[in-house]
Amino acid sequence: MKGRVLFAYEEDIKGVGSGWQFYHIFKKPPHKHEGHVILGRDALKLKGDDGLEANIPYGKIKGLYLGFDEIFKRRMSIFRPLRIRYQTDGGKDTVYLFVGFHRAMYLFSLRAWPIPKTKNGIWLDALKRKV
Repeated sequence: MKGRVLFAYEEDIKGVGSGWQFYHIFKKPPHKHEGHVILGRDALKLKGDDGLEANIPYGKIKGLYLGFDEIFKRRMSIFRPLRIRYQTDGGKDTVYLFVGFHRAMYLFSLRAWPIPKTKNGIWLDALKRKV
């Protein structure tokens, strides 16, 4: 299983300024990297278009959650991020993902409106089966 992803680490989200204070439908959710996510045999792989690569072994994942928390607050997005907390050699880390983010066009009152969507729920279920 693989797909396009917007993602950011906890320290990236902590550094978000007031520019993301109020999310609206025409912006992408807060993220630092765009790229691909792959549900591998032994690990979740993140490959950023900027060259960043990360492998998160399933055995090191300590928490999966779809929703907001004290770092990624509700005011930052209308979408619930897929949060992955995992163990690293130096401690622990957290990454927030928006998998399959896209804007579908819907007609309403003779106007086209972009309605953003993600596949975070599908990926949460797939990750739960691996962990």
